[in-house]
Amino acid sequence: MQKALSFHHRFPALRWLIARSWIFALMQVFAWNPSVAAPVEIPSDIGIRPRMNRIQFPDREGANRLNERLRRVRSLGLRIVHLGDSHVQFGSYTEGLRDRLQHTYGNAGFGLVFPYSAARTYTPAGYSTEHEGEWECAKSRRVPPQLPLGVVGMTCRTTDPAASFTIQMKRAPKADSRRLRIFCARNAEPMTLGIEADGKLIKAVIPAAAEDDPVFIEAILPRAARQLTIRPLEGLGPEAPFEIRGVSIERVGPGGVQVHTAGVGASRYWALLHMAHMEAELAALQADIVVIDFGTNDYLYYDTIEPGLEQVIRDSVAKIRAAVPQALIILTSAQDLYFKKVHVTSGRDFAALVRRIAFEEKVAFWDWFWVAGGPKSLPRWQEEGYARTDGVHLTPKGYYLKGELLAEALVVSLKWMEKHPRAKQLEILQPTQKKRPKADASKPSKASATKPRGNYQIHVVSVGESLWTISRRYNVTVEQLKQWNGLKRTTLFPGTKLKVYPSR
Repeated sequence: MQKALSFHHRFPALRWLIARSWIFALMQVFAWNPSVAAPVEIPSDIGIRPRMNRIQFPDREGANRLNERLRRVRSLGLRIVHLGDSHVQFGSYTEGLRDRLQHTYGNAGFGLVFPYSAARTYTPAGYSTEHEGEWECAKSRRVPPQLPLGVVGMTCRTTDPAASFTIQMKRAPKADSRRLRIFCARNAEPMTLGIEADGKLIKAVIPAAAEDDPVFIEAILPRAARQLTIRPLEGLGPEAPFEIRGVSIERVGPGGVQVHTAGVGASRYWALLHMAHMEAELAALQADIVVIDFGTNDYLYYDTIEPGLEQVIRDSVAKIRAAVPQALIILTSAQDLYFKKVHVTSGRDFAALVRRIAFEEKVAFWDWFWVAGGPKSLPRWQEEGYARTDGVHLTPKGYYLKGELLAEALVVSLKWMEKHPRAKQLEILQPTQKKRPKADASKPSKASATKPRGNYQIHVVSVGESLWTISRRYNVTVEQLKQWNGLKRTTLFPGTKLKVYPSR
């Protein structure tokens, strides 16, 4: 007597289909669950401290809000803006962050790109740029900037009818990366742009200026393109320039992660206070996380933390918070540095300063200085090929690793906060260090009581200079400069002329 066949024996094809569906479902669960993401492979010889690799939260509010966002990332998406200096502009740092998060949560597009060749500077990893015609450009490294700046920190302007710029992506974009948001200025009359996407031309119109204008125009490509060329077609003139502040390449449809690269080499913290369109563009990008990643150029050259830096950082936080009140702001410390082969010792003080500001201002903090190894750790990075010989910058693989570690810190820290609902904050203490006595520039030195000798020279104060930086330049003291020029305060204004006598 034949045994009755089971359902699965009768329909083997259906059994295979059901099994495949279960496997696919499990893959989706694991793909969207950060708790099962493979840990970053950390080289053993460069001094990274994995247990310190956490985003520190002074309270639960930001972490809870972001955890809720991640639970709905497939429908709402997650948008990160990465502001910084050359470490960010190189692109590999943000690329590591982007790749890891998009692999876990989905790809919502490459994010911001810019015609860096027109600005005569290097293009971040991930794409290349070319341009035609004459362009006038400004960068946030110069304060005040020559042109109004937005999130990217650079602006290019042209009145040349032959002008254009081309973006060439190094990876083929996802099929649904068809939305362009072009951040540009408006003129009294409309302007027509030509957008050539892999050889296919479409047109987009920049409307005439009016009140409450959005800071961008939008164009939908017929298909995702690896090469984009943008040029003004109509409406360009001597009094009607084409002014570009960036292009965001985005997914059509909801969900996934965007990470916007916005770094400018040699920029300092105060650059954020001189970017006229930054608030409006952050709001337009609907940033959920803003990483503020400056500091290197604020203390590298003179190995000191200027007294005014703390207020600049606080003002920068306030400016960004006003623009995107619901965003999680993450401050960072800078890596161990060497300038002209001399160790820069202020990295530890800067890390402590930023940590204190973060907890007082109720924003998050990533202590990269200590995560990466702390004082005098950079030579180990250099020996293993993760840092350049200049003692300041990392190599592409070093920056990529840093970006992966930032992504991991974010995910692991959020999961920790979720698993510990009674924890009021997440704080990682810095390794015990001996406190060093700090020089007090306000106390007069013996040299300040002496009368000046010899012929003096005139120093004209530039934007961003302080009595401290000028004193270091001429090898004199702050108190001497104040005495020679009859100054009662340390505040300086651009254009002020100072007498500087020879140092003895």
